[in-house]
Amino acid sequence: EQIALEAGRRWLGGLDRTPPRSRLPHALPMRTLLRSAANRIAILTALAFALATFAIGLAVYFAAVSALQHELDTVIQQTNVSLLSIYADDGMDGLTESIAARERSASNTLAFAVFGQDGRKLAGALDTPMPTPGLQRIHIRSPEGGTYSARALVTTLSARNRLVVAADLGPVEAIAKTILTVFGFG
Repeated sequence: EQIALEAGRRWLGGLDRTPPRSRLPHALPMRTLLRSAANRIAILTALAFALATFAIGLAVYFAAVSALQHELDTVIQQTNVSLLSIYADDGMDGLTESIAARERSASNTLAFAVFGQDGRKLAGALDTPMPTPGLQRIHIRSPEGGTYSARALVTTLSARNRLVVAADLGPVEAIAKTILTVFGFG
């Protein structure tokens, strides 16, 4: 019986006096793992794929955000040109009527305001202080409270009044956040 137990231990590796836990691969020190060419290749391959995924994620993020902001800027600029044309043809009354009609439209995604030279709002529902002229990011007060970011084009009219055409940046920020989450950055 003793001979059978000893033979079984030899057959099962019982002569190895190393504790069983230290024979597991996860217990090996890093330098031992790096001695093997196969392990080095596997680690380098994993790092290369991680780096490639990171680079692709950044490229997709910046390309998508840039394209969406360009699209918003184009819509804002086209609407601005249209409103300036109405202002040139029909004056302030025509501009005010056109802004009111656009704001009533169910398909409208833009916000509008006309400010007097003293900073007082003359037309439009856009709730923001009078911004400086140019294409910029502004903060709009929400009817529910708080503020949200918008991309705005501010143009000085002939009487030193300012026309503001703005688009909510919420959808662009939501898509950017989704891309970051998909690639594991968010």
